[in-house]
Parts: sequence; structure tokens; C-alpha cells
Amino acid sequence: MDYYHDGISSFSGAFMDYFHDGISSFSGPFMDYFHNCISSFSPAFVDYFHSGTSSFSGPFVDYFHNGTSFFSGPFMDYFHNGISSFSGSLVDYLHYGISSFFGAFMDYFHDGISSFSGAFRGLFPR
Repeated sequence: MDYYHDGISSFSGAFMDYFHDGISSFSGPFMDYFHNCISSFSPAFVDYFHSGTSSFSGPFVDYFHNGTSFFSGPFMDYFHNGISSFSGSLVDYLHYGISSFFGAFMDYFHDGISSFSGAFRGLFPR
């Protein structure tokens, strides 16, 4: 990932174009807008990432900002300031905190450090 906040990153193609305000895609349009807009992933993965509702084989995410979602258990409790788990803790804090996916996938999504499969870490501009 080149720039976490305003830039471009790629993983197996264009995984995320803009993390904060832009567009990203993963096997199609994974996320249209991460902060305030709409994204889809086979079919509507996330309707509204910040304040809205999304569904994925049922109610995947009820409220991304302050609510709760369920995917084989509590996938994400609070997306903005809370804790989520998916086979362990997938995302602890999405906005300012820590997340892990088979190890430390992303330490800080918005302002910090990210890693993929362990040793993929870099500092990104705020």
C-alpha cells in the first residue's frame, strides 16, 4: 500500500485506491468509499461504511460506525471506535486502533502502520 490516508495501494491488483476518501476495488468494487460512501462485494458487502447498513448473506454489518454486525458470530462490534472479531480479532480499532487478520494485518488503518502476513509494514503520511 502506497499511501494509507490519501494515496493508492495495491494487493493482487488494486485492492484499495484510496483508503480514507477514495475508491478501492478487490475482485470488483470492494469498497467505493471507505469513509462516507458505498461499497459492494458480491453483492452488497457494505452499503454505508460510516453510518449506514450493509448485508452479506444476511446482516453482515448492521452499523459500521457505532453499531454491531454479525457474521458467524460478532464480526464487528464497533467499526469506528470499538472492537470486532473474525476468527480472532480482525479489527480492534478501524479508525485509530489496531486490527489483525492471521497475525497483524493492519496495526493502524488511518494514521499508523500496516502489515500483511507478518512482515509488511510501513509508515504512511497522515
